[in-house]
Amino acid sequence: MKMEISLVILFCLCYFTQSQDIIYNVSKVFKFLDLDGLENNEYETILQNISTIFENSYAFYDIAKKPPQPSSNKNYHKAVDLKERFKNLNVKDINTYEFYQKINSVLADLKDAHIVLNFKDSYIGDFNILSPFMYYIQELNGKKRMFASCISNNYLRYFQDYNNIYQFCVTYYNLPIKSINGKDPFEYINNFGGNYLSTKNPHGTFTYKISYGNDIPLSDYPLTQKELEQLIVVFEDDEDKEETITINTSYMLHSTIDIDKEMEEEELRRLSEGRRVRSKYYSKNRKNMEKDREKKEKKRNKKSKFLEENQSKRHLQEQLVWKYNAEDIFMCSVDEKNQINFYYIDSFQPNDREEYKEVIKNCVKLFDNNTYPIVVVNELNEGGYISLAQLFMGVLSPLIPIDIFKGRLRATESLKDSKEVNNYINSNLTSINTCQKQTFVDLLKDTVTPNYCENKLSHMFYLNNATLHDEIETIRKSMKNKRKPTEILILTDGYSFSASAFYIKYLQKMGGAIVAGYFGNPYSTEEFDSSQSPSPIFSLDLLKDFNPNEYINLYKDYGIILEFPGIQSFYGVDDKDVPLEYEVTPVDIKLDLYSAFDIRSLQNFTESSKNLLNSMKTKCFSTNKNLIMFSDECDKSFKNSYTHGGYTCNGDGVWTKECVAAYCDLGYSFDSKNKKCIKDVCSSIPIPDTKDDDEEQGTPSSDDDGGSSTTLIIVIIVILLVLILFAVLVVLVVRKKRLHSQNVEFNKEVNDIIV
Repeated sequence: MKMEISLVILFCLCYFTQSQDIIYNVSKVFKFLDLDGLENNEYETILQNISTIFENSYAFYDIAKKPPQPSSNKNYHKAVDLKERFKNLNVKDINTYEFYQKINSVLADLKDAHIVLNFKDSYIGDFNILSPFMYYIQELNGKKRMFASCISNNYLRYFQDYNNIYQFCVTYYNLPIKSINGKDPFEYINNFGGNYLSTKNPHGTFTYKISYGNDIPLSDYPLTQKELEQLIVVFEDDEDKEETITINTSYMLHSTIDIDKEMEEEELRRLSEGRRVRSKYYSKNRKNMEKDREKKEKKRNKKSKFLEENQSKRHLQEQLVWKYNAEDIFMCSVDEKNQINFYYIDSFQPNDREEYKEVIKNCVKLFDNNTYPIVVVNELNEGGYISLAQLFMGVLSPLIPIDIFKGRLRATESLKDSKEVNNYINSNLTSINTCQKQTFVDLLKDTVTPNYCENKLSHMFYLNNATLHDEIETIRKSMKNKRKPTEILILTDGYSFSASAFYIKYLQKMGGAIVAGYFGNPYSTEEFDSSQSPSPIFSLDLLKDFNPNEYINLYKDYGIILEFPGIQSFYGVDDKDVPLEYEVTPVDIKLDLYSAFDIRSLQNFTESSKNLLNSMKTKCFSTNKNLIMFSDECDKSFKNSYTHGGYTCNGDGVWTKECVAAYCDLGYSFDSKNKKCIKDVCSSIPIPDTKDDDEEQGTPSSDDDGGSSTTLIIVIIVILLVLILFAVLVVLVVRKKRLHSQNVEFNKEVNDIIV
């Protein structure tokens, strides 16, 4: 049986009763976007200004030309020379949407999720691409297959021929997808939109696309009209593979914009101006685009709206009741039945930071009332405030040093009097030597030029402040059940970026937790990087001071907003020249877990999490030498009371009895390079000065002072000398007795002769 369902989409306007969105045919939207244009020389001016701003301020402008590659893949990061690529763009005789496509085709190759390019005086950002399907992954006959369900009925009912589509989704819901637009479904999703929305982690890109692929901003995926007008999904009967069902439809676009009304006004303007003009820029009624944070909040609300109906369709298991909840983006609860503490995080960017911090503190108190292991589920964690990520990390793994992130800025002399730049630096950056606040003049001292950089950079600084440091120390002091790293499991879908990448990658680096991957592309051979883009971004106000003339041209004259990373970030324990942006940190293990809908139904994750945590009592990851089994017995082998550690992992994935130093008491920081505890310059806890010698490590000893290797050698030498002396004495005594015996025999013989 072969069944064809063709959906003919007409030029129609369909109004949502709740959101007031209007659904449009693709061709109508593109006809409308074609009216939005500038003169050729204006596009050239904009392009030159964008190129100059990146050259002056983008943190990775130099390193992107010849990026360092992980050992597993020498082509992991694509080389991008922004100046040359922008120079070669042809921006003549095009409209604003086509211009936007061309610029993004260059920026997309950087795979930097932090780059924001927003044409707020254009209609590009007002449209979202809508698909009738949501895709997800399940196992069928021992193989991972892709399935589809309808989007929320609130949206689906406005599709032409809605009854047939809905009947299909209900009747043939359990059939796997054979192909989408003639391609394997995993290949189609992975390549959807080309590089327009790519991240440095291929698994993270796949996770994002399959999760948000049914309703995505046109500004994120500036596809062509042809690419959007075709959506052919073929389903197959798993028992009779010859039988297929084909849905032949098209993507649609929805917006709050009334195209007909705007087109009438546009035609009038064109007649009076005699050329194509920027419709929104000259419109008295143009609305301002949402800021980036508000845009992300809308995305979260949109995600939950689509999930509402699909939860019941997928027969998801009973949800965990969250004890504490910050705006549905950070939650925690205790699963008493399975004896696991759960965190759920999809952002560190709340509307109310103080409320968010209080929820973190309440969760710490909740978990401190038991000794259960902790599982942290990151679902498409979009990052946010570094201070909140650092606070969470500091209390999640309380045995790991607090002073962590460091960075470098462009050493631009002209900025030393910039109010915005100095305010930013003074509020966020501290000295790695004194933990005191910094000014831009301070950072210009002792500039460096790394081997990958053509320009001077400031010296290193910390991306934290003493107030936050004291807050973490206060919470740590109050904790009575501090979890060891092998009792903490972080689950990441690979998409986690920005602030979430800071805390995940740092805990990996310091051996502060087990990090497991889930979701991603089950058929990809690429390494599963835990997270990506741990780099602070420069806002519009900061870029304005770096590039005053270009700012006026772009923002004030054309309404273009540009944001991107302005700081190269490193770890406080790392002396490498390579910024974290280009470091790949594979997860410890990839779990066979997939979800494109509501990951908060954590029962799906409980069994895998419990099995992994239990296995860590005897087994370990031979590829991760930073994660150790903390042990009180090992502490006895160190020469002071403030140094602690545990057992290492051998090449067979089994814990050894070899002890290594790994963490310190509050007031100290652990120098992972030299394996010793040093004074924490940011700590307010008074401690005696530490000696400048290496911490001893070895097998556990029952002696209180642990004994040093030098003392042990001396003792052995003394024992050997005593044994040698004893042996000499024995030899002398034996010889003396032997001589005495010989004399007696001789005297007897003499007496016999005389007789």
